[in-house]
Order: sequence, then structure tokens, then C-alpha cells
Amino acid sequence: MQKYRGLDRLIRRGVLHNIQMLEEGISDPRFLDRLIEEDETGQTKNVCAKLSVHLSKRIDESVDMLGCSKRRFIESALIAALERVEEIKDEENFDEVLESSPHAVAEAS
Repeated sequence: MQKYRGLDRLIRRGVLHNIQMLEEGISDPRFLDRLIEEDETGQTKNVCAKLSVHLSKRIDESVDMLGCSKRRFIESALIAALERVEEIKDEENFDEVLESSPHAVAEAS
């Protein structure tokens, strides 16, 4: 399914990595994420949000199972959600409606 391609790839990579780790007895599932984080360049911005304890626990359990960083997991989830926003905007012709709306013109002025 292409809608959640990035998130699906992250999940599949984590699952396959865990399978390999279990089969080969590798002890550090976060090695690749640490290398990626250490090598990143450019600007970043911290995005904070208060979440329920239940949701936070589910995130922690998922990233532990997938063997990826929380940052990587949340980033992939946000990208997938933003892609879905664009898909729905396209399906509903949002940009066309926005352009033809007299309210949008008045707000832009």
C-alpha cells in the first residue's frame, strides 16, 4: 500500500532487523539508528506534544519491538499523516475550493 510507504518500510525494516538479530544473536538493535543520528547534518527543530500515558507506552513498546529510535518512528508517522492530508486535500479538490472562495481572498488581503 503506497499510502503509508515510509511507515511501512520503517516497520518492515524493524521487523526484519529483529528477525535477523534473533537468528544471529546480535545484541544491539539500535546500532543503525545511532549511526544515522550521529551523521545527520543541517538544522532541526524540536517538536513537543503532551500525550496520554497509554499512547506513550504504546509508542515505547513499538519502537522497542522495531528496534528503531523514537525520533525515527514519530518522524515516519508524521510524514505518513502529512502525506495523507495531501491525498485527502487532492481528493476533495481543496486547493480549487480555496482559490474560488471569496473568504480566502479576503483573508489573504
